[in-house]
Amino acid sequence: MTVGLTHVAAPRPTMIGTAMRTSLTLLTLSATALLSAGSAPAQVVVPLGPRGAFIRTNSDAPTAPAIRTLTSLGVAPGDLIRIRVLGEFTYNTSNAISRSSGAVFSSSDTLLATSLQARVPGAIDAGVDVITGGTYYGSLPTDVPEDFRIGDNVATDYADVIVPAGAVFLFIGVLDSLYNDNNDTDNDFAAEITVLCSGGACCDTIDFNGDGLFPDTQDIDDFLSVFAGGPCPTGACGDIDFNNDGLFPDTADIDALLSVFSGGQCV
Repeated sequence: MTVGLTHVAAPRPTMIGTAMRTSLTLLTLSATALLSAGSAPAQVVVPLGPRGAFIRTNSDAPTAPAIRTLTSLGVAPGDLIRIRVLGEFTYNTSNAISRSSGAVFSSSDTLLATSLQARVPGAIDAGVDVITGGTYYGSLPTDVPEDFRIGDNVATDYADVIVPAGAVFLFIGVLDSLYNDNNDTDNDFAAEITVLCSGGACCDTIDFNGDGLFPDTQDIDDFLSVFAGGPCPTGACGDIDFNNDGLFPDTADIDALLSVFSGGQCV
């Protein structure tokens, strides 16, 4: 049984005019060319168990989540990485399909008993926080303040996150209220980790407007609006130095945004 945690934002009118849309089309083609010319980013695939949990459970039968050292994943603090869900698992008696999953960085590989809410004592905050609900039996709290969502049952299948300072391990597991009815009969449930950029000179998150929805073309609309001198529609926008090279306003930041948005590297 999965946790329903979909966040829906009210639509806002587009803020890109005809000329800006023409520029956006040209910049998209430019970003595509950059991706074709460049080398593919390094990727590591981590198999996931459909019952793997790092959050609290009750009267349940979870298994351990995937726990990997950052070294084994080829990532380090300061890197911008993308964690994408591959495949899916089934849950409940109707065998509904889900990919509800999350992750948390930690300074150690310690995982405490399933009866405890703070099962990862070395947890380090990163990414966009996700709030999990209570356990199916007993409605006990499960939320881990430091974790973030990777996939859900609607549209999200990845998260871009900067690896926090002090992190040594990455925990990846299912976000659910009941685990004992989860199965992965075709063994395709996994997480793909991609380093988008490294060395501390990384691009910002593609959730430019900070509304928690991504990938979302509204972020491109809002970036171009702010880039052109307009206000931030949400009041929570990032800065226009998207590639963090210290130069702005700079069209290279638009190229970088489109590259990362389309699944490529920080350019």
